[in-house]
Amino acid sequence: MPYSLQVSVPASHRRLIFVFNVAAASVILIVFLRDLLMWKAV
Repeated sequence: MPYSLQVSVPASHRRLIFVFNVAAASVILIVFLRDLLMWKAV
């Protein structure tokens, strides 16, 4: 996320954005690991 955009975001929304980023990263990681396990199983 651009720094200029982050500055314009209120402090109360930064926590929400942080939680959203963590959730998105965890979903991507889970999908990546699942695909990796399926590839190894083949």
